[in-house]
Amino acid sequence: MGTNSAVHSAPVPRISHARWFRPYAWFVLLLNLAVILWGAYVRASGSGSGCGDHWPLCNGQVLPEFQRVATVIEFTHRITSAVLVVAVLVLLAAAWKIFPAGHAVRRAALWSVGLTFAEGLFGAALVLLGHVGENTSPWRGVSLTLHLMNTLALIAALASVAWFSRPRVCLEKSAVREAALNAPDTGRLRLLAVLACLGIVLTYTSGGVAALADTLFPAGSLQQGLAQDAAANSHIFLRVRVFHPLLAVLAAVTVIIFCIASLPLQLPPKIQGLRIALFLLVFIQLLAGAMNLALLHPVWMQIVHLGLAASLWICLFLLTLELRAATTPATT
Repeated sequence: MGTNSAVHSAPVPRISHARWFRPYAWFVLLLNLAVILWGAYVRASGSGSGCGDHWPLCNGQVLPEFQRVATVIEFTHRITSAVLVVAVLVLLAAAWKIFPAGHAVRRAALWSVGLTFAEGLFGAALVLLGHVGENTSPWRGVSLTLHLMNTLALIAALASVAWFSRPRVCLEKSAVREAALNAPDTGRLRLLAVLACLGIVLTYTSGGVAALADTLFPAGSLQQGLAQDAAANSHIFLRVRVFHPLLAVLAAVTVIIFCIASLPLQLPPKIQGLRIALFLLVFIQLLAGAMNLALLHPVWMQIVHLGLAASLWICLFLLTLELRAATTPATT
Protein backbone atom coordinates (compact mmCIF):
# COMPACT_ATOMS: atom_id res chain seq x y z
CA MET A 1 0.00 0.00 0.00
CA GLY A 2 3.05 2.24 0.25
CA THR A 3 3.59 4.94 -2.33
CA ASN A 4 6.67 6.49 -3.88
CA SER A 5 7.71 9.35 -6.06
CA ALA A 6 7.10 7.41 -9.26
CA VAL A 7 3.49 6.88 -8.24
CA HIS A 8 2.92 10.57 -7.60
CA SER A 9 4.51 11.61 -10.87
CA ALA A 10 1.61 9.94 -12.68
CA PRO A 11 -0.83 12.28 -14.45
CA VAL A 12 -3.58 13.73 -12.33
CA PRO A 13 -7.10 12.79 -13.54
CA ARG A 14 -9.28 15.49 -15.02
CA ILE A 15 -11.27 17.08 -12.21
CA SER A 16 -14.50 16.94 -14.22
CA HIS A 17 -14.24 13.14 -14.20
CA ALA A 18 -13.00 12.75 -10.63
CA ARG A 19 -15.17 15.34 -8.85
CA TRP A 20 -17.63 12.76 -7.53
CA PHE A 21 -15.01 10.13 -6.79
CA ARG A 22 -13.42 11.67 -3.71
CA PRO A 23 -16.70 12.20 -1.76
CA TYR A 24 -17.65 8.65 -2.63
CA ALA A 25 -14.26 7.36 -1.41
CA TRP A 26 -14.73 9.14 1.92
CA PHE A 27 -18.25 7.71 2.11
CA VAL A 28 -16.90 4.16 1.67
CA LEU A 29 -14.33 4.78 4.40
CA LEU A 30 -17.06 6.03 6.76
CA LEU A 31 -19.22 3.03 5.85
CA ASN A 32 -16.32 0.76 6.73
CA LEU A 33 -15.89 2.50 10.08
CA ALA A 34 -19.62 2.10 10.76
CA VAL A 35 -19.38 -1.64 10.03
CA ILE A 36 -16.38 -1.89 12.36
CA LEU A 37 -18.16 -0.08 15.18
CA TRP A 38 -21.28 -2.19 14.73
CA GLY A 39 -19.07 -5.28 14.83
CA ALA A 40 -17.71 -4.07 18.15
CA TYR A 41 -21.28 -3.70 19.39
CA VAL A 42 -21.98 -7.27 18.26
CA ARG A 43 -19.11 -8.46 20.46
CA ALA A 44 -19.87 -6.16 23.41
CA SER A 45 -23.56 -7.13 23.44
CA GLY A 46 -22.75 -10.84 23.26
CA SER A 47 -24.57 -11.16 19.94
CA GLY A 48 -21.79 -12.86 17.99
CA SER A 49 -23.66 -16.16 18.12
CA GLY A 50 -26.94 -14.58 17.01
CA CYS A 51 -26.82 -16.57 13.75
CA GLY A 52 -25.58 -19.74 15.40
CA ASP A 53 -22.62 -21.48 13.80
CA HIS A 54 -23.92 -20.87 10.28
CA TRP A 55 -22.20 -18.75 7.61
CA PRO A 56 -23.09 -17.21 5.22
CA LEU A 57 -26.60 -18.31 6.20
CA CYS A 58 -28.05 -17.13 9.49
CA ASN A 59 -29.36 -19.99 11.62
CA GLY A 60 -29.48 -22.04 8.43
CA GLN A 61 -31.74 -19.54 6.63
CA VAL A 62 -31.23 -16.77 4.09
CA LEU A 63 -33.70 -14.61 6.00
CA PRO A 64 -33.81 -15.82 9.62
CA GLU A 65 -36.63 -15.55 12.12
CA PHE A 66 -35.92 -12.56 14.32
CA GLN A 67 -37.02 -14.06 17.62
CA ARG A 68 -33.90 -12.92 19.46
CA VAL A 69 -32.33 -9.47 19.65
CA ALA A 70 -28.94 -11.10 19.18
CA THR A 71 -30.06 -12.42 15.79
CA VAL A 72 -31.16 -8.95 14.67
CA ILE A 73 -27.83 -7.45 15.75
CA GLU A 74 -25.66 -10.11 14.11
CA PHE A 75 -27.74 -10.29 10.91
CA THR A 76 -27.60 -6.49 10.57
CA HIS A 77 -23.82 -6.67 10.82
CA ARG A 78 -23.71 -9.24 8.03
CA ILE A 79 -25.97 -7.19 5.78
CA THR A 80 -23.94 -4.01 6.25
CA SER A 81 -20.76 -5.98 5.60
CA ALA A 82 -22.22 -7.20 2.31
CA VAL A 83 -23.13 -3.63 1.37
CA LEU A 84 -19.53 -2.63 2.08
CA VAL A 85 -18.25 -5.32 -0.31
CA VAL A 86 -20.40 -3.90 -3.12
CA ALA A 87 -19.32 -0.34 -2.31
CA VAL A 88 -15.62 -1.27 -2.40
CA LEU A 89 -16.02 -3.09 -5.73
CA VAL A 90 -17.66 0.03 -7.20
CA LEU A 91 -14.77 2.08 -5.77
CA LEU A 92 -12.24 -0.13 -7.54
CA ALA A 93 -14.09 0.02 -10.87
CA ALA A 94 -14.29 3.81 -10.67
CA ALA A 95 -10.63 4.16 -9.68
CA TRP A 96 -9.61 2.03 -12.66
CA LYS A 97 -11.68 4.15 -15.04
CA ILE A 98 -10.78 7.60 -13.71
CA PHE A 99 -7.12 7.33 -12.67
CA PRO A 100 -4.15 6.46 -14.90
CA ALA A 101 -2.07 3.31 -14.63
CA GLY A 102 0.39 3.43 -11.73
CA HIS A 103 -1.59 6.02 -9.75
CA ALA A 104 -1.67 5.59 -5.96
CA VAL A 105 -5.47 5.58 -5.96
CA ARG A 106 -5.62 2.54 -8.22
CA ARG A 107 -3.16 0.64 -6.06
CA ALA A 108 -4.94 1.52 -2.80
CA ALA A 109 -8.33 0.60 -4.29
CA LEU A 110 -7.00 -2.81 -5.32
CA TRP A 111 -5.68 -3.38 -1.80
CA SER A 112 -9.06 -2.30 -0.43
CA VAL A 113 -10.87 -5.01 -2.38
CA GLY A 114 -8.47 -7.76 -1.31
CA LEU A 115 -8.56 -6.71 2.34
CA THR A 116 -12.37 -6.41 2.30
CA PHE A 117 -12.71 -10.01 1.14
CA ALA A 118 -10.11 -11.06 3.73
CA GLU A 119 -12.18 -9.24 6.37
CA GLY A 120 -15.20 -11.31 5.39
CA LEU A 121 -13.20 -14.52 5.58
CA PHE A 122 -11.93 -13.63 9.05
CA GLY A 123 -15.48 -12.91 10.17
CA ALA A 124 -16.64 -16.24 8.74
CA ALA A 125 -13.79 -18.05 10.49
CA LEU A 126 -14.81 -16.56 13.85
CA VAL A 127 -18.32 -17.93 13.40
CA LEU A 128 -17.39 -21.34 11.98
CA LEU A 129 -14.70 -21.91 14.63
CA GLY A 130 -17.15 -20.95 17.38
CA HIS A 131 -15.00 -17.98 18.45
CA VAL A 132 -18.06 -15.92 19.36
CA GLY A 133 -20.46 -15.51 22.26
CA GLU A 134 -19.11 -16.89 25.54
CA ASN A 135 -16.18 -18.81 24.01
CA THR A 136 -13.06 -18.26 26.16
CA SER A 137 -10.59 -20.31 24.14
CA PRO A 138 -7.13 -18.70 23.84
CA TRP A 139 -7.36 -19.40 20.11
CA ARG A 140 -10.20 -16.90 19.99
CA GLY A 141 -7.66 -14.27 20.95
CA VAL A 142 -5.39 -15.35 18.09
CA SER A 143 -8.17 -15.23 15.48
CA LEU A 144 -9.40 -11.90 16.86
CA THR A 145 -5.91 -10.41 16.69
CA LEU A 146 -5.48 -11.43 13.05
CA HIS A 147 -8.94 -10.03 12.31
CA LEU A 148 -8.05 -6.70 13.93
CA MET A 149 -4.75 -6.44 12.03
CA ASN A 150 -6.61 -6.96 8.76
CA THR A 151 -9.13 -4.32 9.86
CA LEU A 152 -6.36 -1.76 10.37
CA ALA A 153 -4.91 -2.56 6.96
CA LEU A 154 -8.34 -2.12 5.34
CA ILE A 155 -8.89 1.22 7.06
CA ALA A 156 -5.47 2.37 5.84
CA ALA A 157 -6.17 1.28 2.26
CA LEU A 158 -9.56 3.01 2.07
CA ALA A 159 -8.16 6.17 3.68
CA SER A 160 -5.38 6.18 1.07
CA VAL A 161 -7.92 5.98 -1.76
CA ALA A 162 -9.78 9.03 -0.43
CA TRP A 163 -6.66 11.01 0.46
CA PHE A 164 -4.70 10.54 -2.76
CA SER A 165 -7.73 11.23 -4.96
CA ARG A 166 -7.58 14.90 -4.09
CA PRO A 167 -6.52 17.30 -6.88
CA ARG A 168 -3.06 18.82 -7.28
CA VAL A 169 -1.42 16.08 -5.22
CA CYS A 170 1.63 16.07 -7.52
CA LEU A 171 2.38 19.74 -6.88
CA GLU A 172 2.08 19.21 -3.13
CA LYS A 173 4.48 16.26 -3.28
CA SER A 174 7.11 18.38 -5.05
CA ALA A 175 6.93 21.07 -2.37
CA VAL A 176 7.04 18.57 0.48
CA ARG A 177 9.92 16.62 -1.03
CA GLU A 178 12.06 19.72 -1.56
CA ALA A 179 11.67 20.67 2.10
CA ALA A 180 12.04 17.15 3.43
CA LEU A 181 15.17 16.19 1.53
CA ASN A 182 16.90 19.32 2.84
CA ALA A 183 15.85 18.59 6.43
CA PRO A 184 18.22 16.78 8.80
CA ASP A 185 17.63 13.28 10.18
CA THR A 186 15.09 12.10 7.62
CA GLY A 187 16.15 8.52 8.41
CA ARG A 188 15.34 9.08 12.08
CA LEU A 189 11.96 10.54 11.14
CA ARG A 190 11.06 7.52 9.01
CA LEU A 191 12.14 5.17 11.83
CA LEU A 192 9.91 7.06 14.26
CA ALA A 193 7.02 6.75 11.81
CA VAL A 194 7.47 2.97 11.62
CA LEU A 195 7.69 2.68 15.42
CA ALA A 196 4.60 4.85 15.86
CA CYS A 197 2.60 2.71 13.41
CA LEU A 198 3.80 -0.48 15.10
CA GLY A 199 2.85 0.94 18.49
CA ILE A 200 -0.67 1.77 17.33
CA VAL A 201 -1.10 -1.71 15.81
CA LEU A 202 -0.04 -3.36 19.08
CA THR A 203 -2.27 -1.05 21.10
CA TYR A 204 -5.26 -1.59 18.81
CA THR A 205 -4.98 -5.39 18.82
CA SER A 206 -4.32 -5.64 22.54
CA GLY A 207 -7.25 -3.30 23.09
CA GLY A 208 -9.49 -5.65 21.14
CA VAL A 209 -8.48 -8.57 23.35
CA ALA A 210 -8.87 -6.40 26.46
CA ALA A 211 -12.38 -5.42 25.34
CA LEU A 212 -13.16 -9.12 24.85
CA ALA A 213 -11.96 -9.77 28.40
CA ASP A 214 -14.26 -7.01 29.65
CA THR A 215 -17.19 -8.76 27.95
CA LEU A 216 -16.35 -12.30 29.06
CA PHE A 217 -15.20 -11.45 32.60
CA PRO A 218 -17.21 -8.40 33.70
CA ALA A 219 -16.22 -6.77 36.98
CA GLY A 220 -18.57 -5.05 39.39
CA SER A 221 -15.98 -2.48 40.42
CA LEU A 222 -12.56 -1.20 39.44
CA GLN A 223 -11.07 -2.93 42.47
CA GLN A 224 -12.61 -6.25 41.45
CA GLY A 225 -11.29 -5.82 37.91
CA LEU A 226 -7.76 -5.17 39.19
CA ALA A 227 -8.05 -8.23 41.42
CA GLN A 228 -9.05 -10.32 38.39
CA ASP A 229 -6.00 -9.12 36.49
CA ALA A 230 -3.63 -9.78 39.39
CA ALA A 231 -4.90 -13.29 40.19
CA ALA A 232 -2.29 -16.01 39.70
CA ASN A 233 -4.68 -18.13 37.64
CA SER A 234 -6.14 -15.26 35.62
CA HIS A 235 -7.20 -15.98 32.05
CA ILE A 236 -4.79 -14.99 29.27
CA PHE A 237 -7.25 -12.35 28.04
CA LEU A 238 -7.07 -10.70 31.46
CA ARG A 239 -3.28 -10.75 31.32
CA VAL A 240 -3.39 -8.96 27.98
CA ARG A 241 -5.77 -6.43 29.53
CA VAL A 242 -3.08 -5.59 32.09
CA PHE A 243 -0.56 -4.66 29.39
CA HIS A 244 -2.94 -2.71 27.17
CA PRO A 245 -2.71 0.61 29.11
CA LEU A 246 1.09 0.38 29.17
CA LEU A 247 1.22 -0.25 25.43
CA ALA A 248 -1.17 2.66 24.88
CA VAL A 249 1.05 5.07 26.80
CA LEU A 250 4.20 3.91 25.03
CA ALA A 251 2.49 4.23 21.64
CA ALA A 252 1.20 7.70 22.53
CA VAL A 253 4.67 8.87 23.54
CA THR A 254 6.13 7.53 20.28
CA VAL A 255 3.46 9.26 18.20
CA ILE A 256 4.04 12.56 20.01
CA ILE A 257 7.81 12.30 19.45
CA PHE A 258 7.13 11.56 15.78
CA CYS A 259 4.91 14.64 15.49
CA ILE A 260 7.52 16.85 17.14
CA ALA A 261 10.32 15.44 14.98
CA SER A 262 8.37 16.35 11.83
CA LEU A 263 7.91 19.98 12.89
CA PRO A 264 10.99 21.29 10.99
CA LEU A 265 9.41 20.23 7.69
CA GLN A 266 7.54 22.96 5.86
CA LEU A 267 4.39 20.99 5.10
CA PRO A 268 1.38 22.11 3.04
CA PRO A 269 -1.64 23.16 5.13
CA LYS A 270 -3.59 19.92 4.60
CA ILE A 271 -0.66 17.80 5.71
CA GLN A 272 -0.07 20.07 8.68
CA GLY A 273 -3.73 19.51 9.51
CA LEU A 274 -3.07 15.77 9.67
CA ARG A 275 -0.26 16.32 12.14
CA ILE A 276 -2.33 18.63 14.34
CA ALA A 277 -5.28 16.21 14.31
CA LEU A 278 -2.98 13.32 15.19
CA PHE A 279 -1.44 15.25 18.06
CA LEU A 280 -4.86 16.12 19.51
CA LEU A 281 -6.28 12.63 19.02
CA VAL A 282 -3.48 11.10 21.06
CA PHE A 283 -4.44 13.08 24.14
CA ILE A 284 -8.19 12.65 23.58
CA GLN A 285 -7.73 8.89 23.20
CA LEU A 286 -5.71 8.63 26.40
CA LEU A 287 -8.48 10.49 28.22
CA ALA A 288 -11.11 8.23 26.66
CA GLY A 289 -9.15 5.15 27.74
CA ALA A 290 -9.00 6.41 31.32
CA MET A 291 -12.75 7.13 31.27
CA ASN A 292 -13.45 3.71 29.83
CA LEU A 293 -11.55 2.12 32.69
CA ALA A 294 -13.11 4.31 35.37
CA LEU A 295 -16.66 3.70 34.09
CA LEU A 296 -16.06 -0.08 33.94
CA HIS A 297 -16.17 -0.32 30.15
CA PRO A 298 -19.78 0.56 29.25
CA VAL A 299 -20.65 -0.43 25.69
CA TRP A 300 -21.12 3.16 24.49
CA MET A 301 -17.70 4.14 25.82
CA GLN A 302 -16.08 1.15 24.16
CA ILE A 303 -17.57 2.28 20.83
CA VAL A 304 -16.30 5.84 21.33
CA HIS A 305 -12.87 4.53 22.30
CA LEU A 306 -12.72 2.35 19.19
CA GLY A 307 -13.87 5.16 16.91
CA LEU A 308 -11.13 7.43 18.24
CA ALA A 309 -8.56 4.67 17.75
CA ALA A 310 -9.58 4.28 14.10
CA SER A 311 -9.41 8.04 13.54
CA LEU A 312 -5.97 8.21 15.12
CA TRP A 313 -4.75 5.36 12.93
CA ILE A 314 -6.03 7.08 9.77
CA CYS A 315 -4.19 10.31 10.59
CA LEU A 316 -0.98 8.51 11.51
CA PHE A 317 -0.97 6.27 8.43
CA LEU A 318 -1.66 9.10 5.99
CA LEU A 319 0.96 11.35 7.57
CA THR A 320 3.44 8.47 7.40
CA LEU A 321 2.70 7.96 3.70
CA GLU A 322 3.13 11.67 3.02
CA LEU A 323 6.48 11.86 4.78
CA ARG A 324 7.68 8.59 3.27
CA ALA A 325 6.97 9.93 -0.20
CA ALA A 326 8.59 13.24 0.71
CA THR A 327 11.81 11.67 2.01
CA THR A 328 12.20 9.31 -0.96
CA PRO A 329 14.50 10.77 -3.63
CA ALA A 330 12.82 11.18 -7.00
CA THR A 331 13.52 8.41 -9.51
CA THR A 332 14.33 9.01 -13.12
